[in-house]
Amino acid sequence: MVERWVPATYDELIVALKDGRLEEGSHLDFKSDLPPGATANLKLARTLASFANDGGTLIFGVNEDEAGVFTASPIPLEGVRERIEQVATSRLDPPLHVEVTTLRPAVDAPNGILVVRIPASPSAPHMVEGRYFGRAGSTTHR
Repeated sequence: MVERWVPATYDELIVALKDGRLEEGSHLDFKSDLPPGATANLKLARTLASFANDGGTLIFGVNEDEAGVFTASPIPLEGVRERIEQVATSRLDPPLHVEVTTLRPAVDAPNGILVVRIPASPSAPHMVEGRYFGRAGSTTHR
């Protein structure tokens, strides 16, 4: 398996975004936020399942403007890490282990970026509601 670089600190992410080093694709997806509710959890489960085939990274708190430029847009962090871990273990069959890292602009900041590493799963493919999902470029498909 090829080890892909992911930011370890908030500042590393900011520099990589400014330099244009990070591109969405089959192994990286940016999300501006994680809305509440069952529909958002289902969509998250599908995305996690799609990355489990070959491994990948999902980064929450990054916006894309109309010109295709990505910028950090920190999200509220309270409870989000646990929610992602819970979706990975309860909505996928078989359950999936993910690694969630919090990147904060300051030590006590309530908002930040969540980096979700999804390792290539030896149990792949994973189902969500009886269906399998995969990645094609920067999209999730059945």
